[in-house]
Amino acid sequence: MLKELDLSDELAIFYNREFHDHELLSMFISIRNAFAHGAFDIILRNGDKYYILENREPKSEEIRARFILKESTLLHWMDTIISGQ
Repeated sequence: MLKELDLSDELAIFYNREFHDHELLSMFISIRNAFAHGAFDIILRNGDKYYILENREPKSEEIRARFILKESTLLHWMDTIISGQ
């Protein structure tokens, strides 16, 4: 199934949880959860690494977020946060 994905664009779809004041915080928490719970795959296409991530609600298994992101995007975000910009 993953071989058929259209990776022409990156994608970020997530619920902004009511208790978070900021959409960015909800997005980063969803990405963290996907990595922490092993709900991700890595695909190599045309020399780029793509991370396919999913975050589910633990009790209901409801999908809360899905992402298709290049590794370069994740690294850029990490550098930006660490640098304090």
